[in-house]
Amino acid sequence: MDNVVTLARIFEVSLDELVLGKTEEVRIERVVEKSERPMNVWEFLDKHSESSKSETLMLIAF
Repeated sequence: MDNVVTLARIFEVSLDELVLGKTEEVRIERVVEKSERPMNVWEFLDKHSESSKSETLMLIAF
């Protein structure tokens, strides 16, 4: 058993992957909040910090 663990460390794989050939499945879930209506510019500015507000206003001005 120690030899199998050592081999897994050498090959940098899990024991499942070494013995069973199963690769780890990576799941990425993204949570998106849905609002009833789109946010207007004033609501957007309200949610950001002061530095973001000035940068956003500069972008809106152009």
